[in-house]
Amino acid sequence: MPWLVRDWATGEFVNEAMMDQVSTNFTLVGPNITRARTTADVTNSTTTLANLTGISFAIGASEIWSVGLHGVAQVDQTGDYKSNWTVPAGATGHHWASGNNLGSQRADFTTVAILGSAATTEYAIDEYATVVNSTTAGTVQFQFALFSASGSNTWRANAFMIAWRLA
Repeated sequence: MPWLVRDWATGEFVNEAMMDQVSTNFTLVGPNITRARTTADVTNSTTTLANLTGISFAIGASEIWSVGLHGVAQVDQTGDYKSNWTVPAGATGHHWASGNNLGSQRADFTTVAILGSAATTEYAIDEYATVVNSTTAGTVQFQFALFSASGSNTWRANAFMIAWRLA
């Protein structure tokens, strides 16, 4: 169903049918914004990608979403940092990682993003992804780990994600 356009006249009486049209337009947009946040620190001391608890959302078949994750992580200087998003089978798209004083990297979902740390300290990190889903509904989940086997990385509590359904 296409987006319904209406020209509103000054002084026009708004009735139920007009408001139904507005409601239909919002239904066409769908659940546009999903918000999530971490409720506790999450630490990974391995090179195996692990879920950042609370940072995921359901994606329907053939949907397109854009997502941003923002927060603070303690990154180990020797182990550095890597990340990725898990997506349903057949989904395509890209993800980006950018950290204050860590640099940035863009990759597809088959490749992790790697950020090198100048010191073991806390960094503001932004992670982004655009997911073009295939016909398989599922979950989009953020994951992180050490790049090399030394130390640990910790995402601090209250990191948050906002996701927008584009289509």
